[in-house]
Amino acid sequence: AQLNDLLDEHLFRNTVARRISEAAERFVDLGEICYAVFALMRELTPLRGAVAVVDIGDRRALVAEESCPPSVNEDAFRCWSTLAAGSFEPIPGAYTVPIFRGDTAVALIAAYPAKSSGFTLRDTEILGLFAEHIRLPLERGAYLERVRDLVEAKEQFMRMLTHDLRNPLTSILSSLWTVTSDQFGLDADQQTLLIGNAFRSAQRLNGLLEDLLDLYRLEAGKLQLALSPVDMPGLLREALDQIGPVARNKGLAVAHELPDALPLVMGDRSKLFRVVSNLLSNAVKYTFHGEVRVEIEVTGPALTIRVRDTGLGIPPEDADSLFQPFMRTKQTQHIKGCGLGLAFCRQMVEAHGGKIWVDSEVGKGSTFNFSLPLSQEEAA
Repeated sequence: AQLNDLLDEHLFRNTVARRISEAAERFVDLGEICYAVFALMRELTPLRGAVAVVDIGDRRALVAEESCPPSVNEDAFRCWSTLAAGSFEPIPGAYTVPIFRGDTAVALIAAYPAKSSGFTLRDTEILGLFAEHIRLPLERGAYLERVRDLVEAKEQFMRMLTHDLRNPLTSILSSLWTVTSDQFGLDADQQTLLIGNAFRSAQRLNGLLEDLLDLYRLEAGKLQLALSPVDMPGLLREALDQIGPVARNKGLAVAHELPDALPLVMGDRSKLFRVVSNLLSNAVKYTFHGEVRVEIEVTGPALTIRVRDTGLGIPPEDADSLFQPFMRTKQTQHIKGCGLGLAFCRQMVEAHGGKIWVDSEVGKGSTFNFSLPLSQEEAA
């Protein structure tokens, strides 16, 4: 009898593995693969709803059935964050199974039970079978999603080149043509105004090209940093003086907590100034009421700078990919920008041996944080 039970269990496991493979192979889209697997899970267990989070490289894809609780998105991304940090916390109320390739987490699936009593031990054994056999289908779907992301990034880049390079160039040409044309009879003040417009457009164009070139050099390992001791509070005050008028024109308050004396960091001052300027510019751009605040403190062997705003906030599903080139969240697509600033910030901070991250809540604002190691003399 025991042998028959073992044979039956072996047959059952093989049948489940085959059906998972068949269900997944009918589709190429990651969402369709997940829904097909969820349907099979429902056949074999008393399932209320299921959700999957899949690593796609630059971002995490989430597929959830409508029958899941309203908090499923937030709960699933929080669960993934704990998994990635090595302190796995299951989704509340769901049987959650992480999926690994070697020691690397590539996905997780979670099942909500249809019964208030939860899943039986046999149910959890069956759900565990899905975790054993679903990795390859999910990775195949994730690979195709990544290809789509790359195609979209290329198309977005071409749109950016068309729009963000052409606009300042058109402004330059229009202003200079008007100044040099005899038919308008401009006085000196009008000519000065137009030349100023052309100059600012040229600066914008130059800044965009510098970001593109520096991103290329950083990724290719060809960017040389001019390192020297940098007084970060002084640099932050200079950047705040620059952005202050823009913020006040929008009715925003600008606040800071900058001690007079802090340890120095070794860095390329001009590049770090661009990092801070990009973060402040974004904070002002995406904030429509409230304030932008800058803070700095020593955290162990590093300086940590925080740029806080009371703006739109960032959905948790966009936080991981926010620092990728040309990344724009859906809620900011209508606001002018090309998606290079944060990518530059990440590359530059990491080139200095630091790290950058964001804490955000939709509708309440964001805090962009970056840390830089203290110079060896200061750290000692």
